[in-house]
Amino acid sequence: MTEISVQSVEEFLRRFGTPDCGNFHDAVVRRIEVRYTPGRPGISVSLEISVQDAESEASAGWVNVRFDVDGVVQFVLKEGPRTTCVVVFCLDVRFLDDGKVSLDFSAVERSAGVTGEHAESDFLVVGERCYWALLPYAESPD
Repeated sequence: MTEISVQSVEEFLRRFGTPDCGNFHDAVVRRIEVRYTPGRPGISVSLEISVQDAESEASAGWVNVRFDVDGVVQFVLKEGPRTTCVVVFCLDVRFLDDGKVSLDFSAVERSAGVTGEHAESDFLVVGERCYWALLPYAESPD
């Protein structure tokens, strides 16, 4: 798996986005796993998402991307009138002042700062590190 870093995030988002729609626009959530292991510190969250890949020609450009977020300190997933957890509007990746990485899968344009965005997000993971891997397209990850 490849870590998403300050140096690699822009290229990563460009690969899975379009200029007119944004990053991970209309991506489909296939699986979400929250793991807590007794005796080990922290919580981890794994997500598998189907998205169009600018570098893939198979399956009409569709691939699955797996995210593994370690050291999770915040996880929000709620259904609301504004969004659904099944289809991603846009992915916003930020690196916070404390070094943590934030993945907001319900990102919309907001005028508030990062704290305000977190308060408004319907689908958010904040953790110590985030890794990603490319998988073949599958509508069911099983």
